Amino acid sequence: MKTLHSAAVGLLLSVGPAFAADTSYATITDREMASPALRPIQDVPGLPRVLIIGDSVSIGYTLPTRDNLKGKANVHRPHTNCGSTTEGEKSLDAWLEDGHWDVIHFNWGLHDLKFLKP
Repeated sequence: MKTLHSAAVGLLLSVGPAFAADTSYATITDREMASPALRPIQDVPGLPRVLIIGDSVSIGYTLPTRDNLKGKANVHRPHTNCGSTTEGEKSLDAWLEDGHWDVIHFNWGLHDLKFLKP
């Protein structure tokens, strides 16, 4: 847990016990598959399950976080840029899937700061 905390900044929320979930996302696009950080991973049985939900900044630290926690935790993320908090609220159920997560790390914010004219 100490390594995860030092690898990423944000809100950590502890929920439910770990168990293997299906990571075969049916809607992954070619563009999304081009980024290794967005590709599904296979759980190593017996390790805690961590879900990173966030914007492009979190995509940037997903692979280093996986490397830092290799053998300690299964680090997942949705197969997309999760954008703003508003977008996240709309998509949260889909991103959580039917899995149980030991830790969910949220990193929204930069998209919340931008202003788009009507």
